[in-house]
This record gives sequence, C-alpha cells and structure tokens, in this order.
Amino acid sequence: MMAAGLFALGLVLLLSGFSSVPPTDAAKSATGAGAWQELAEDLVKRASTFQVMAELGDSEPSAKLAIETQVAFENNKDRLKPDYARFLADITLILQIKPDVHVTITGFGNNPATNYNPVLLGKRVRAVQVFFAENGIPMEQIEAGVKEADEYEGPNTLLGKASSGQLITVHFAQT
Repeated sequence: MMAAGLFALGLVLLLSGFSSVPPTDAAKSATGAGAWQELAEDLVKRASTFQVMAELGDSEPSAKLAIETQVAFENNKDRLKPDYARFLADITLILQIKPDVHVTITGFGNNPATNYNPVLLGKRVRAVQVFFAENGIPMEQIEAGVKEADEYEGPNTLLGKASSGQLITVHFAQT
C-alpha cells in the first residue's frame, strides 16, 4: 500500500513538471540577446546529458533538438517514455524563465507515406506540443506541424529518419 502511494506521488511530481535539475544561475539572471545565447547553450548542454542531438542556431540565439521517435516514444504509441518526459520537463523549467520563447515542433516524413504511420507521427508531434503546454509554456507560443522530409534542415545523419517519419525537431527561439 505504501509503495503504491509513493508511486502515485512520483507520478504526480513527474506529470506536474517537477525536476531535480534547476536552471543554471546564468540562465536565470541574464537578459537580452546574451541571455538567449546562454539559454540556447544551456538547452544544448542538457540535451547532450540525455544523449539527444542538439545544435545552436546559426544567425540568431536559438537551439534545435532532434527527437528520434523510436527513442522518445513507447512503441507504436504517442506516449513519451518516462526518461524522455523528464528530459523535456527539465527543458520547460529553463523556458519558463524566459517569457519571450517561441517553440516550433516539426515532424518529418515522405509523401506518400512508406514504412511509417503518418497519423502516428502527427499524434506524436501533438503530444510534444501538449507536453510543453501542460508544463508551463503558453499554447500561443507553441507552433506544431508536419512537413516533407525535403524541408528538413539538420545533420545529414538524421535525414533517413526524417524520410521515414522517425524524427521530430523542436526549435526554441526568441520572439
């Protein structure tokens, strides 16, 4: 009985966005373009801790994460795996201190869909969008959609995953 109560408490804390990794002091205290650069660098640093591919923006302070769907989601479902949900919860803690964040979530695939389920890809994109919204990022600051793999701009090593509906990117930028 006690174990079930502790499990329920842990689940509530996880779903409420609780995280044991607070934003860095630099991310909390900085303002302006320098603050955004520090924020983007912090996002990339945290991503590498979770072995998630991430890169800094070229021309503006921003960061982009590459979510491999086979790693992030339960098999044939639109439910995030617990470890990945914790990672995204850590990211939302950083983003909550910057009210001018804009998040763009994009799933990639080929048309016609071959070797992947385009409906499932759309549901997974929506699941990431809802996760950010439920964890404190206002919905009006989150854009989500699915594009052709030809529009994917990122490491060539992930192009095959983009073509087969196994890649979602999350771009964080200042509004």
